[in-house]
Amino acid sequence: MSEIKDSLGLENVGNIYRNLDIDTLRKHAVENEGAKISSTGALMIDTGIFTGRSPRDKFFVNQDPSNKYIAWGDINFKVSKEVYEDLEVTSKNN
Repeated sequence: MSEIKDSLGLENVGNIYRNLDIDTLRKHAVENEGAKISSTGALMIDTGIFTGRSPRDKFFVNQDPSNKYIAWGDINFKVSKEVYEDLEVTSKNN
């Protein structure tokens, strides 16, 4: 796994778990990350005050037909297809 760490520029990182099957991932989350299994079988974890995303970082391509159903404003921002494609290429190359 050191090649993954090196390719991502990670330092001082513990074990890396990659491509775990669902059962192993759930077991790991419960045993090591404080997750719980609900009565319906859903995996639950309390992330505290952190939601895992920045609330002002929701961007959607402004195109039919979905643009009619998005509540545009301070939370959901419009981007062009060209901007999306540029971001997609950048993220895949980094």
